[in-house]
Amino acid sequence: MIKRDVKIGGEYRATVSGRRVRVRIDREAGVKGWIATNLLTGREVRILTAARLTPLPIRPADAGRRTEMPNRLHDYLIARGYRKYEPGLMSNIYSALYQRRLHDVPPCESNDHTEMNVWIADVVDPKNPTAVVEITGQINDIWVKLEAYGLPQYPAPVEAAEQMVVTAWCAVAGDK
Repeated sequence: MIKRDVKIGGEYRATVSGRRVRVRIDREAGVKGWIATNLLTGREVRILTAARLTPLPIRPADAGRRTEMPNRLHDYLIARGYRKYEPGLMSNIYSALYQRRLHDVPPCESNDHTEMNVWIADVVDPKNPTAVVEITGQINDIWVKLEAYGLPQYPAPVEAAEQMVVTAWCAVAGDK
């Protein structure tokens, strides 16, 4: 980017402490650069040159499937008892994370034998939005990650994948 393209109040991607994060330009920093807010941490950062900034991808409102499908999946997951979490550090991959506790499966050994969680994520890809279903836990001192990915964002495939991943966890972990 060049200096004239940078707008006060605009949001961009920038490298801050070695990580690509989203920043909002708050004001000019005197002679050189800008003062911005790291939107991941809320901390103030200094951007020295426009070359350090990358414009965010434009997501048109009429992208069809991208704006329509996550809402349908979101409503379905909330109705099934999932809690929505902001993706935080994974915001460049996931636009939403959903978590539900599993009461009737073998627990994870490392979490004081607390109930397992199943996670469902909405994957950011305007051309091909998909979902991921995942369970991660420890069995006999070995960490196991079971995942179904590349799922269309319709409730039926996500539900089927969730059942498969939970069944696989029960088979690997054994009975309670």
